[in-house]
Amino acid sequence: MLLAEQIVAEYLRNEDIGTNPVDEGPWPIFVGRLPTTPDAVIAVHRDSVPTQGRHHGTGETIHQEGLQIRVRHKEYTEGQQKILEISLNFDTIVRKILSVGVKQYRIQSISQFSTPMFIGPDPNNRCNFVLNCLASIAELQSA
Repeated sequence: MLLAEQIVAEYLRNEDIGTNPVDEGPWPIFVGRLPTTPDAVIAVHRDSVPTQGRHHGTGETIHQEGLQIRVRHKEYTEGQQKILEISLNFDTIVRKILSVGVKQYRIQSISQFSTPMFIGPDPNNRCNFVLNCLASIAELQSA
């Protein structure tokens, strides 16, 4: 199974919110890192989230992946629009099926536990925004 951050990055690419960095298109989406270039970039990072407990009926441990979405742009309004676009898109997810290669994943939901936040400029005076969320994702079994 791919990591949750890889699945969410692929989901954002499929939604045309960003592009694969190898394609050198607008708003490249990186996983686990925020490179120094380009100025307009999206990054999906893993964040620590505790286990949510056990399901009483099955004994299954409930676990959601903590993720942080970062957006950087040299213009405040452009960066803010992109992080808001991501936030609004996450609110529409209900059991979304995503194919990645030969595997399929169900993104049950991506719950935001913060609003999109401006966290200040970086050393190159580019504006940085973050969105913290929990992702519930399952790999679907092949038929």
